[in-house]
Amino acid sequence: MQLRGPDALLLDRVPAEGHGDALWALGELSERRRTSADILFELNDRLAAKGIAPVLRSTFNRVAIRRSIREA
Repeated sequence: MQLRGPDALLLDRVPAEGHGDALWALGELSERRRTSADILFELNDRLAAKGIAPVLRSTFNRVAIRRSIREA
């Protein structure tokens, strides 16, 4: 699967071992039932459990905003 735009931006920032968690976060953003801050918190918890550095809030917010514009 070839991702482009904001989805690729997030996956570029996460090592391959965390791609499943990043894709989970993108799905949660699409559902629009939780805040992006809540999703980011859980994403970073999942990544930390795997020994992966957290995603920065600014990066995640950029992805969330670009996705919301694209989906509008």
